[in-house]
Amino acid sequence: MHADRILITGGSGFIGTALVSLLQHAGAEVRNIDLAPPQIDEHHSVWIKGSVLDEGAVRAVADAFRPTHLVHLAAETSIETTGKRLSEMYPVNVCATDVLANALVGHPLQLSIFVSTQYVCGPQGGLPRDDTHFFPHTEYGESKVAMEKTVRQRWTSPYVIVRPTYVWGPHHTKYFRDVCHTLARGTYCHPGGTPVIRAYAYVDTVAQMIIDALARPDLTGRVLYATDRPEDSYAFVNRLSLALRGRPARRAPRLLLKGLALIGDRWRRCPMNSFRYRSMTTDYPVPYTYTFDQLGEPKPDLTAGAVATAHWFHNLP
Repeated sequence: MHADRILITGGSGFIGTALVSLLQHAGAEVRNIDLAPPQIDEHHSVWIKGSVLDEGAVRAVADAFRPTHLVHLAAETSIETTGKRLSEMYPVNVCATDVLANALVGHPLQLSIFVSTQYVCGPQGGLPRDDTHFFPHTEYGESKVAMEKTVRQRWTSPYVIVRPTYVWGPHHTKYFRDVCHTLARGTYCHPGGTPVIRAYAYVDTVAQMIIDALARPDLTGRVLYATDRPEDSYAFVNRLSLALRGRPARRAPRLLLKGLALIGDRWRRCPMNSFRYRSMTTDYPVPYTYTFDQLGEPKPDLTAGAVATAHWFHNLP
């Protein structure tokens, strides 16, 4: 890592914050191009304010920094349905890869990591047949399909596509903060009945997998799922509940939650709606075994991660 120069887009965001911290600790030289300032004071020295959609700005940073590696994290992450064109709702997801391809011409990158999402293949379609079999979940998932297709069409140097699952941990954005608020107040109710198996990833797991993948140019063109081992979704929320309020997460009959979801579809102030109900009651399989075979299975201390998340949450301004 000491000889590497890693250019990160979106390094002030949730995953980017964890990634910059780990890379700095490993001794790598890092530059973060992002419109938003870093969330941690120690990261300001490597931050360059700029848009990944500004080809001139990206080229200027690259010419001055001469990166050996790229990690493209910048993205819009809203999962709300708007009816707008993807390029209007998600311009970074849809257009930034073209900008990067043009701006980084002439820079012989050893490997680039493009961060996508598990949402390029939705929960109700089973496992994808291969790396280019898509059945996207939400418009956000569609926008990341567009990104992955552009990578395969435009990128001429080695690259790996990383698809994180549900990422959690300190420095997260609004939606996860809302989940923490609900758990901390004790108003969260988990669906009873059959366990729902989903893939979750502590943010440090994702950051470490990206770092491990940066050293694997032999994986060029492949897709890696950044995740911890899938588990019962109740185990995940209960771990957070215990850390946030010292009590187990409550359960409720599915029929009751489904009724609340129907109310929420018509009354936006209700915290439940059909989209959230389906998410809470639907298994979401991902093909993670190839990633574990190549990078090793992550073994984070998830309880410690929940405690760190609770400490961050309780100290938010």
